[in-house]
Amino acid sequence: MGNQNILTLVDYFETMNNLYLVTDLALGGELFDRICRKGSYFESDAADLVRATLSAVAYLHDHGIVHRDLKPENLLFRTPEDNADLLIADFGLSRIMDEEQFHVLTTTCGTPGYMAPEIFKKTGHGKPVDLWALGVITYFLLCGYTPFDRDSDFEEMQAILNADYSFTPVEYWRGVSSHAKDFIRRCLTIDPSKRITAHDALQHPFVAAQPESGGAENLLPTIKKNFNARRTLHTAIDTVRAINKLREAQNMFMDGAKSSEPGRGNANAAAALRTPPGAARNHDSAISMPAGKDSGYGTKSGQDVVMGGMGGSVPPSLQPGNVGNRVVETSKGLWSGPASQR
Repeated sequence: MGNQNILTLVDYFETMNNLYLVTDLALGGELFDRICRKGSYFESDAADLVRATLSAVAYLHDHGIVHRDLKPENLLFRTPEDNADLLIADFGLSRIMDEEQFHVLTTTCGTPGYMAPEIFKKTGHGKPVDLWALGVITYFLLCGYTPFDRDSDFEEMQAILNADYSFTPVEYWRGVSSHAKDFIRRCLTIDPSKRITAHDALQHPFVAAQPESGGAENLLPTIKKNFNARRTLHTAIDTVRAINKLREAQNMFMDGAKSSEPGRGNANAAAALRTPPGAARNHDSAISMPAGKDSGYGTKSGQDVVMGGMGGSVPPSLQPGNVGNRVVETSKGLWSGPASQR
């Protein structure tokens, strides 16, 4: 029957070019959108969300499935109601592990900020990567930003490889319990063999303990403030990166060969322009004719061009200059210049 916290695949069908998946209809929206719409948000609320996610992860791992892309965007609510089920969605990167044989995955995949160190190292990975991602999600649920958030992808990767994170600034973590911080540490352990498992995580005091009856701090203002600030920062960073790439592309385009302008870089063209009329041009591409010879393309005012050298092979009626061959001007102003007045 599946698990109530996993988006169920109902059916599928394929055409020549596409594969269509029919899943449960989740109308409750994404995880963080739901949190931001709440009037208040406490550590116990975060624990409830982690517990629901852990329940689904434990079910997947029991059936030999590793999700490999757990993140807040892939956690959806079934309905808009406050008590709606939280669902794990998007199994596009998930894999079935072979329990009968020693089987590890080596493909580098996932969302960088939520990827475990062993994925970057390409030493082989398996189910523990989901617990690492869950540790990142828990950190995010308690403060509004991820533990390895850096200015560049390379710096982020180095922080993940070294588990370089802290619970700072102190004012953002003052209302978070030591149990919650310990749970995050157990998930964000570099050695996957020492990382907490899904079933052990369900027994951790942060997840298993009963909600505190009072005195808890409302985390919503801090979370919304940090989330919006970092979203604005990353939008600005992405904009700068796009501008830099555009400038690089423009520079590459401008590095190509440039054509010279006549009269400036081209000495031959400049010399030709300075040649007096009627003088011989050494660099003229036009056809030159000896003095006194007609090229056949010029006309004198009031006269038709008579082409010589034809002998008697052309009938008089077809030879140029014949009255019957004159072009009658049918529209006043159609021709201009003295050659058009006949």
